[in-house]
Amino acid sequence: MNYNNNRMVIFISTDNKYAIPAYITLYSMLKNYKGNRHVKVYLLTSDDLGKDRESLLFHLCQLFEFVDINIINMGDSYDNVTIHTEFITTATMYRLMIPRILIENGEQDIKKCIYLDADTVVEGNIEDLFDVDVEGYCIAGVREKTITCSCDNGLREQLGVPSLKDYINAGVLMLNLEEIRSNGMDSRMEEAGLKNDYRYNDQDVINSVCYGRIKLLPIKYNVMTSHLSKKDHDTIEEYGHENLAEAMKNPIVVHYTGSRKPWSYWSEIKADLWWNYYVMQDIEIKRKYLDPFIREVKLPIALYIKELVRDLTIRLGIYEPVRALKQAICDGRK
Repeated sequence: MNYNNNRMVIFISTDNKYAIPAYITLYSMLKNYKGNRHVKVYLLTSDDLGKDRESLLFHLCQLFEFVDINIINMGDSYDNVTIHTEFITTATMYRLMIPRILIENGEQDIKKCIYLDADTVVEGNIEDLFDVDVEGYCIAGVREKTITCSCDNGLREQLGVPSLKDYINAGVLMLNLEEIRSNGMDSRMEEAGLKNDYRYNDQDVINSVCYGRIKLLPIKYNVMTSHLSKKDHDTIEEYGHENLAEAMKNPIVVHYTGSRKPWSYWSEIKADLWWNYYVMQDIEIKRKYLDPFIREVKLPIALYIKELVRDLTIRLGIYEPVRALKQAICDGRK
C-alpha cells in the first residue's frame, strides 16, 4: 500500500466536554470501516483536554492498526467568538481552519477530507462518503431542514445569499480542499468565523462563503435525529420518502442534533446505537473513562421519568393533543 496516495483523512473537533463522545464517534467509524485506505485522524482540541482523555483517544490506535491519530491543540483560536447555541462549544469553530492546518502539518498534498461532529456515530462504511465525487464543488453535506424549510429572510440577508434552499448542516462534511484553496475560500472562512454576528456560527460561515459551490448529499450521510422525532410533511418533502426510509434502515452517519444527546437522554431516537458502542468497550475502559463521564452527565431521576413520558407520547402521536389539552386546562384556571 502506498501510504501517501492511499489514505483517508478525517477531522473531528472536540474539547474535554466532548472527548468521550468523540471517542465513541471514532470507535464506531473504525469498527465499521471496510476500506483498504490507511485512516489518518486529526483531533482539533481546546486547551482543556486532559491527559487521561488523550490516553483514551490514542488507545484507538491499539485497537485498530490501520489508523493514526494526531491531536492538535488549537490554543485560544476563536475564544473571542460568541457561541449562540447553549450546548455547543467554541471547538465547533475549529473546522474552519482545516485547510490551513493540513498545510502547517505538511499535508498540502491532501485533496479532500471528511469532517465529523463529536455527537455522531458512524453506522456504515465511512469510505462510501469519502468516495463521493465532489469535483467542481467546495464542500458537500446534507440539507438542514430547519433552515431550508423556513422563510427566514433575516438569515438569508445576513448570510448574503439569494436562497436558503441549499443550506447544509455542518456536522458531516466532505471538503474538496483543492477547490477551496483555488477559490480563496480557506482564508475567507477563517476571517468570517471571527465575526460575532452569525446566528449559527461556523455553519452559517460555511453556507455563506461556499454558496453556489455546495454539493447536496443524501440524508443517509447525516441522519439528524432532531428531524426524525416526527416524520412531518416538511421532513418527507425535504428528503423524500424513499431516501428517509433508506436512511433509517441503513444510515451511514447518525447525528444527534439538538440538546438531547444520547449519553444523557437514553430514550432519544437512535440513542441505542450510541449505547451499543459503549457496551462494546472493555471493562477497564468503561471503569476508568466512560462510567465517570456517564455519571457526570446523567439526568436527575425526576427529569428522566418526565422525558420518558414525553418520548412515549410523541411516539404514540398524542404529544401535541395532550400538550394542547394541558394548556387549555391551565388557561381555564386563570
